Amino acid sequence: MQNDILELIKKEYKRKLTTRDEYNELIKKIKDLQAQQSIREYLKLTDREKDYERYSYDTSLDEDILFSSFMKYISCINIEDTNDIYILMKKGMENGKMVSVYWNIEQISPITLPIEETEEFEENHIIIFPKLGNYDVMDVIRIQKDFIGKAVLSNQQKAKKLVVRRYKNSK
Repeated sequence: MQNDILELIKKEYKRKLTTRDEYNELIKKIKDLQAQQSIREYLKLTDREKDYERYSYDTSLDEDILFSSFMKYISCINIEDTNDIYILMKKGMENGKMVSVYWNIEQISPITLPIEETEEFEENHIIIFPKLGNYDVMDVIRIQKDFIGKAVLSNQQKAKKLVVRRYKNSK
């Protein structure tokens, strides 16, 4: 992906972390105040006690915040700007033809190719082959999380190396 898109993702991630942390600090203050006897009595007398019981901490994981930041900008990533890593989702019949389905880890949806084009495609791209059976969308999300986490916290080259080392295997 282009560096400007990666920078947008980083800014969005930092903004969401800051918002979460500020919210949690506010909840902590509310809970600290509620611990005071006079505040509890006031809330009870004014029938506002239940208004503040519903507040709870935002326990979103950093990884989930990062992934939602990535998903916000994924549609801005042009296919030619990706790191060229594809996951082979499946090979099989679709509409009476043999096809292979690949998913670029920096894109929102898979591509389907006729089986005749797969050899050339696999020679020209980094392909992650399933160890057993087929990959599903949850596998794609797991690999995307690994990639974007490393790309944001380090850089795209290290992210690419991580994904290739962790997931790439031969046919």
